[in-house]
Amino acid sequence: MSTIRDSRIRQGVGMRELGRRLGVTGAAISQMEASEDRGTIMLSTLRRAHQALDQIVIVEAAPASTERRVSATRREERVSRELHRTLAKKLIDNPRPILALAPTNIERMSAVVHGSRAHAWLDDWRGLVSDERNVPRILQLIVDDSEYASDMRQNSPFAGALTTEERLEAIRRAKATAE
Repeated sequence: MSTIRDSRIRQGVGMRELGRRLGVTGAAISQMEASEDRGTIMLSTLRRAHQALDQIVIVEAAPASTERRVSATRREERVSRELHRTLAKKLIDNPRPILALAPTNIERMSAVVHGSRAHAWLDDWRGLVSDERNVPRILQLIVDDSEYASDMRQNSPFAGALTTEERLEAIRRAKATAE
């Protein structure tokens, strides 16, 4: 959900017009709105955009434990958790080949992700996978139900660790838990 987009549309302000007010292109406005949708927008950017729409941004702080947005009822999260449960079993059995995949995947992902939060998650992964002694921490992280764990799973550097059959079976299990 983009509050910038909602406010802009409600006021009848186009992307070009908002861009003109901010001294940026319409494409930059589109990127701001997409960044807000992803939750990666900088607070200063959000404030500037809303000021250009004659609005203010009010920030409310809350304990991290109340932030949980992850719901196992969401299909994507169920699938991600099942895939990572399968990965956890393989990681327990033989961690070296799985950890060996991660650095290349992290570098590839670093080149395409946007936003400081996404890069921070990849930096966290980089630190974890650099030492085989971190396997217990990785195992805990990939099956945890916290918001942070969910975000880390969405930026998992373990692409290629599961076979097609393992992936399909995990997806089937996730689907079965929804029914």
